[in-house]
Amino acid sequence: MKGKILGVSVELDHLMNPEVAKRYEDSIPEIMEKMHKSQECESGAEGIRMQCQAVIDAFVELFGDEKAKEILGEKTNLIKCLDAFDEYVNLFPKQINPAMEKRLEKYSRIRLEGR
Repeated sequence: MKGKILGVSVELDHLMNPEVAKRYEDSIPEIMEKMHKSQECESGAEGIRMQCQAVIDAFVELFGDEKAKEILGEKTNLIKCLDAFDEYVNLFPKQINPAMEKRLEKYSRIRLEGR
């Protein structure tokens, strides 16, 4: 199953593995915590760096270094990282869950029809 983050195609099948899904789920509050902590940085630049790095680290963990660079670019910025994070958070509700529901519906209809 393929999905997209910032228009870049990403493989989503591995997110259906419970260990990988757990890492994905755990990464969201971790990123949000780092973003919140970035407000304590003495300089705005350091806060931006901290927020971007939180997103980069999660993407590298889940999709690999090459795919993270493809999504975010070699030199990224905070707006791009926040947009990517928004799509990352919504992978399950907007991309994976609808695809899974469609598959499950197919099997429910077959079962109801007695096949």
